[in-house]
This record gives sequence, C-alpha cells and structure tokens, in this order.
Amino acid sequence: PDRGPQFLTHLRKLLLESPPLRRALLRAGIEDLTVSVLDGGGPGSAGFKQKVQLICGGVPLPTKIEGSYREETLPAEAIAQPIPAPFVTRYRLEPAPMVATYPAPVAMWQKALALSRRDPPQTRDIYDLDHLTTSYSLDVAAAGRQLTLERMNVGALRQAAETVAAFTRQEFEGQVIAFLPDTRRNDILAGWASLQERGWLWFEGLIEERTKRDGHDETPEG
Repeated sequence: PDRGPQFLTHLRKLLLESPPLRRALLRAGIEDLTVSVLDGGGPGSAGFKQKVQLICGGVPLPTKIEGSYREETLPAEAIAQPIPAPFVTRYRLEPAPMVATYPAPVAMWQKALALSRRDPPQTRDIYDLDHLTTSYSLDVAAAGRQLTLERMNVGALRQAAETVAAFTRQEFEGQVIAFLPDTRRNDILAGWASLQERGWLWFEGLIEERTKRDGHDETPEG
C-alpha cells in the first residue's frame, strides 16, 4: 500500500480522532485534544510533526506528535511489543497497549543510514547507534552490524563515517545533552570523545569489510 505523505495524513486523522485514543487521554487526566498546522518530515522519510494542544484540568498544554515512515524499511520487519512497564505506570496506560517497533538490529541499520543521508546531520543518531551497539548482547550487536553491511555500500558507509568524524562537542551538547535528565548530563558529555571514536571505528570496520567483499563503490546510497 501507499505509505507516503497522503497515507500518513489519513492515518494521522484516524488516530487523532479515534475513540480509543480519547479514552486513553481521559484516563491520564487529559480532557481534550485539538489539532493545529501539519508539518512534513525530513529528507528520506515520509513523516510529520503534528502540533496539538491538550487540555488538562482546564489548562492548555501545547505539545507535538512526531511520526515517520522510512521507505527502505519493510513493514514486515516491525514487531508488536508491549510498552515497557515504567511507562505504563507513569502515564497510566491501562490496559497496557502493544506498539509496533523495530528490533535492535534493524534500528542499528536505520541509524547508520540516517548518518549517511540526514540533512542536516544529527548527533542523536550516533548517540542512539552507540546505545544500540553497546547495550545489547553480542549476538544482537553482530546481527545489526551484518544487516548494515548488507544494506549499505562503501560510499554510504564512508559518508556516515565522515559525518561522525565531523560532529563537534558543541553539537552533541545542544542536540543530545540538553534533552537528558540533569543527573546524567555531565557523565555522558564527558564520554563524548570516546563515543565519537567508537562510532567512527564501527563504520571504518564496515568499510574495510565491505571493500574486501565486493570492491569499491563510492556512491553514497543505502
């Protein structure tokens, strides 16, 4: 099916007007939701940034809902999983809903792809990739590495490596650190140089392996 902007607009309308969503909002103490101007997504994705206004206790709360569909990712790769228990408790999501999400290996490849083509580049992508490659088991990390190796050519991998190398501490501080809890900011910022080096070495290893496997291909495509 068509999953471009028109599809997402239709889906967004269905979701925001759906009785189940309204009931879930009421359980969380949110009395109403009104929709404002629609914005599109970034390059390489069919997405949106939907501004909405929530009414909670009679007080208007401006907020934003973001969504995207990356054309390269197969819908069948998404799996249904329950929302983690802490979020269920915090946001009173009873009964706990299931959400479609991508397994860690697919998410690793998605982040690697974003580093090769997102304009402008975002340090959150290398932060997320580092979390994915270091927080899961060795088998999961290896699966993500293998998937990235299969789906990105040398040119795309090299572009991602250059993007990682060009990031600055100031960009990381503004794009990532500013959105983290105060208790974590200093430690994560102190580790920026090591995080950046790990990311660059990860891509350099993939470049070497892909080059040995099938020769040079400098076209920056996925």
